Amino acid sequence: MIVLFKFEEELYKKAEVPVVFVGHPLLDSEIALKDNRSDTLTIALLPGSRKAEVQKILPIMLKTGKIISSHLKNVRFLISKSPNVKEKRFRQTIKKFSLPITLAENNRCLQEADLILVCSGTATLETALYQKPMLIIYKTSFLTALLAKFLVKIPYIGLINIVAGKKIVPEFIQYKAKPQRIAKEALELIRNRQKIEETKGELRKAILNLGTAGASKRAAEVVLDSLHFAD
Repeated sequence: MIVLFKFEEELYKKAEVPVVFVGHPLLDSEIALKDNRSDTLTIALLPGSRKAEVQKILPIMLKTGKIISSHLKNVRFLISKSPNVKEKRFRQTIKKFSLPITLAENNRCLQEADLILVCSGTATLETALYQKPMLIIYKTSFLTALLAKFLVKIPYIGLINIVAGKKIVPEFIQYKAKPQRIAKEALELIRNRQKIEETKGELRKAILNLGTAGASKRAAEVVLDSLHFAD
């Protein structure tokens, strides 16, 4: 097995399966960190890359944004538009909310955001690489959630929390994904500079668990070595 995460390596070792941890290819990405100094607070919404995720998660994020806007002045929103979902789908949802919203590429969202509301998954690792405070939101169908409850035995769903081995980022999953609750947590975080800096520090430490750059090259070398061994 060639794996991207340290926790995967440990699992396979316990099962006595030959395994090589090569690190995560995200570490090869070019990250442009920006110190955003503006009177306008920028909140990025990353609702996922699939149609079903956008349908279920984006409305929750937008309702949360509406509540935040009622408490703060000078807030704008960027939405990461997945190429897998038609732009029409995004605009149909957005028009129901009177908010200053811009559809943008994912990298722009990550660079310009002061706070990110993010779907669980790889996007949480990308957000961590940009050292941006985040709140994880996820909601799926009732039957899927019920099945996951019986099959999934880990305490967290957010990939960055799994990598960290502890909850360093708040999670709002399924019935807990309530806009009022999420907005309350977001406002508390926005107003607490010390908590923001602590979160950034935890994100930097968690990223160290992803290994080092060059994952694809190492994976290829493992495959080549295996082929030579087979010969």
